[in-house]
Amino acid sequence: MVSMSRFLALAAGAAVVWAIALGAAARRIARRGRPAVPAWRDRVEIGFMVLGATGAIAVAWSLAVEPRWIEVARTTIDAEAIPGRGFRIVHLSDLHSDGRPRTEERIPAIVDGLHPDLVVFTGDAANSRAGFAVFRKCMRSVTKGRPSYAVQGNWEAWWMGGSEVLEGSGLDELDGRAIRLDLGGYE
Repeated sequence: MVSMSRFLALAAGAAVVWAIALGAAARRIARRGRPAVPAWRDRVEIGFMVLGATGAIAVAWSLAVEPRWIEVARTTIDAEAIPGRGFRIVHLSDLHSDGRPRTEERIPAIVDGLHPDLVVFTGDAANSRAGFAVFRKCMRSVTKGRPSYAVQGNWEAWWMGGSEVLEGSGLDELDGRAIRLDLGGYE
């Protein structure tokens, strides 16, 4: 898990790159029609502007596209110890719920369609306290009648006050403890 100091150092580094990139763009606009700067300086300015633009695109993607994207990946694990159909585990993670639902209203139907025997949630439930209710409502619909477990992610540990977000969600927080499950006669 990345420490808070590393996160803050990364954020500060990004801010510096954006400041330099904006300054370089402003200088290029201001010197139109004037003599050019040395080639090395021109290349450095262009490099910072490309880095700044790349970072801006990444931030825009993380705010506009990623929060609305649901990805379902299926993985089959062959285990001779589990004859027959085996069992299905649905793994959910990184909902980062906000005060208004984005994908949370679609998730329960998707999970139901997968017919899971077990649901696990591995952290990063909400971006803010306003997202707690949205996350809990989604999880209550997902977990109804199914064994459902959760562990905290870095978001809960750093920003959201620990396991409070999981309370009332229908998820049983493992918090370092092991459990024994009986899924269709298999433990």
